Amino acid sequence: MSEHLSGVDDAQLERWAYGRATTPDEQSRAAFAAAELQRRTGAERERAKLAEAEHAAADAHARAVANGDVDDTASEHPEFPLTDDERRHRRRMLATGWAGVTAAALALVGGVAVLSQADPDPMAIFERSETQLDRNWTQRLESWGYGPLTAGPRTIEVGDEYVVIATRISTVPDGRSTAWDSYCLHVASPASTNDGSWGLSTVCSYPEKFEREGLTLPDRPSRTGGGFDTAFWGPGGEPRFSRNEPLYEETGLVSSVLDWMSLPMSVDPESPGENFIDDPERLLMGPAVVPVMFEGDAARVFRDVELVTSVLLISGERPADGPLLCVHVAVGDSDPRMPCTDLTTARREGVEVPFTVDGRTLVVAIAPDGRDRSDAVRLIG
Repeated sequence: MSEHLSGVDDAQLERWAYGRATTPDEQSRAAFAAAELQRRTGAERERAKLAEAEHAAADAHARAVANGDVDDTASEHPEFPLTDDERRHRRRMLATGWAGVTAAALALVGGVAVLSQADPDPMAIFERSETQLDRNWTQRLESWGYGPLTAGPRTIEVGDEYVVIATRISTVPDGRSTAWDSYCLHVASPASTNDGSWGLSTVCSYPEKFEREGLTLPDRPSRTGGGFDTAFWGPGGEPRFSRNEPLYEETGLVSSVLDWMSLPMSVDPESPGENFIDDPERLLMGPAVVPVMFEGDAARVFRDVELVTSVLLISGERPADGPLLCVHVAVGDSDPRMPCTDLTTARREGVEVPFTVDGRTLVVAIAPDGRDRSDAVRLIG
């Protein structure tokens, strides 16, 4: 699909990817647009990382030569060539060191905005007393479908009328707070129309991923260089905003089916839990519509068939049981199917749901976790 979108400009892709998508077709288009943006971002990021590493290596070498720490001629012909792992390690260390020097230099000229006093707990932002600005953004976010809020919002003004917002958002239609509430980071700015409306960028994550990686939200090309003004939150510390950052690897990557369920716009408030399970109190995330791609002949054979795939996370039947991932597949007027698998197995092996239409058998495949995962429909008979 990325090839089909290669001629679409970034602005249109962003509208598709981050705008409100209510139908399965719109959600599918949003997913493909996000994937194309991610592909472009990754390519640009790799170019920037290579240039940054080369710059850092040259600078470090020049300083070492000037200080007499290394022999310039000898360093060109090392006695023992580096292994691939050593090269990668050295490149990472050089790039990290150069990024640190750059950040320090920017801080001296006001390039980095620290949003609050340092605190290792990312949830400390919610301990701050609510302000009128926070209350204003509560109304806006919930009216735009980013809710119900279970923590926050807490807002920080970062200059140029931009506002960084931290929230936690329920991932079930009835708005209950569960252990799987999404962590969401938003950057808002006044719309160019000057009519009082706002533009909003958002990134969300499920708790495990937030605790491991935090959130990164590149918002706009920086005026101070070739990077992006970027908001960060977690995995340690409160939200912060930095000017002229590179585009970081993994930003926006849908590497797990849990990523779909962590997006507030994917949860349909008009699809209550009782439509899917007998005890809606067991619902932890979802149901969220997942865009699936028809592979090979499946697209031709079933192009007129309405297929909707939803995923939901429910608690186990006993307190000691882990959560279950359920995949609900509705095909036309046929009876839907919804197998459930323990979440650990589903993330490791994926989930396949076969069904038959007009004597032909297809399978909806929810892919296991991974960088290159893709949820698909395949014709198997």
